[in-house]
Amino acid sequence: MVEGYYDRKRSTWLDGSLVFQTAQDIENQNKIGRAVERAWGPGVEVCRFPDLSLIDQYVCFNGRINYYMESKWRSHSVDDYETVWLASKKHLALFCAVISGLAERGMFMARFIEGVRWIDVMDIDATKQRIGGSKHKKEPVIDVPVQDMHPVRQRPDGTFALHPAPLYRDQRTTS
Repeated sequence: MVEGYYDRKRSTWLDGSLVFQTAQDIENQNKIGRAVERAWGPGVEVCRFPDLSLIDQYVCFNGRINYYMESKWRSHSVDDYETVWLASKKHLALFCAVISGLAERGMFMARFIEGVRWIDVMDIDATKQRIGGSKHKKEPVIDVPVQDMHPVRQRPDGTFALHPAPLYRDQRTTS
């Protein structure tokens, strides 16, 4: 864990809402977004939702929103812990975006020392919950097994982005 992470100062939004996000958090989320853009090829753009949105980012393919994405920046190896936490409310927001048709998929991304990994929200076992967080913010979280997450070079359609190539939705098989 980054030294002093939980000692950082909370700020307040214009309406009095507490904000537990720093400029460094936003930069880290942007770095994850750029890694996704590079790995998944031309036509992929990762954009931020406005501040105080429940979900961090969304992914567009050729100008169309396809995925909603929540991302976490971890300063340890993928082998250091068996799970990474996803806030239950963020899981629910991603899940609802998918079942309501707002997004094709909800993605949870986590950056580790070795690189970025992802998992489809529909593949997360939401029964694996507990209370987690810091002394400033405790909330229900889901333990997401790191071993279930895919390297970011693997696209959501199952193909691998080892070289620049366009990603088309119709690459999937329906059989």
